[in-house]
Amino acid sequence: IVPVCIANIISYGGDPILPLMGGAVLAQGGSALAVGLMYQNPEDKRIAFSAALAAILGVSEPAIYGVNLKLGRPMLAACIAGGIGGGLAGISGAKAISFAFPSFATAVVYLGEGFGVFIISMVVGFVGGFILTMLQRKAILKKIN
Repeated sequence: IVPVCIANIISYGGDPILPLMGGAVLAQGGSALAVGLMYQNPEDKRIAFSAALAAILGVSEPAIYGVNLKLGRPMLAACIAGGIGGGLAGISGAKAISFAFPSFATAVVYLGEGFGVFIISMVVGFVGGFILTMLQRKAILKKIN
């Protein structure tokens, strides 16, 4: 999908696909943070908190593969929250004017129409992932222990 995004930026001056990823990336971070708060083992906590920070900075793979996917329920929570966040970004009409994966660190790339709602979509993804994961606390703690 990266070549399509780059082609959109070159051809049309902006890409509407990249903003859709913002909520999903941050939702992975929110779920990883929630799992980090549940862990008792300091090493597992460190991994989860590091993965959450990486997602806030735009790299969701540590949260996906290192924390959420292996526990299952946090991944489902992140997918739901990410879908809601992505939907908000899609409704906003936000576009990336340069290529950068969405995060709070790269938010300047999304300045323009729909920027405010794009930021809200990332916050919704993060908070939604966190809350939906915490709501499944008992089931996740059973799997952890």
